Amino acid sequence: ALTIVSGDSWSRAPTLTGIDLAGASMRGQLRKTVGGAPVAPITCTITDATAGELLWALDVPAGIGGCNAKDPAAQYVGEIELVDSLGKVRTLVRMAVTILSEVARAT
Repeated sequence: ALTIVSGDSWSRAPTLTGIDLAGASMRGQLRKTVGGAPVAPITCTITDATAGELLWALDVPAGIGGCNAKDPAAQYVGEIELVDSLGKVRTLVRMAVTILSEVARAT
């Protein structure tokens, strides 16, 4: 599970082994519910196909989220998929995402 504050950015740089990334692409989405409308894209970049190096990034829109992890308004879902060179889709990550409301805003 991932917990992030509304308006913040998150990123990870994982490495995949045993999967051919040549000619592949990636895609990801943050949604309020499974099958719901996308709230924000999860930017997915293959930085080195040979080494299996990736970069995933999410900019959470400001003004969404809930007061605490138990607040239903804070509950979102995310998914990252790999599309191989033949068009076959593989789900790499499905995650519960908790988005907490901002307490203060920069002026």
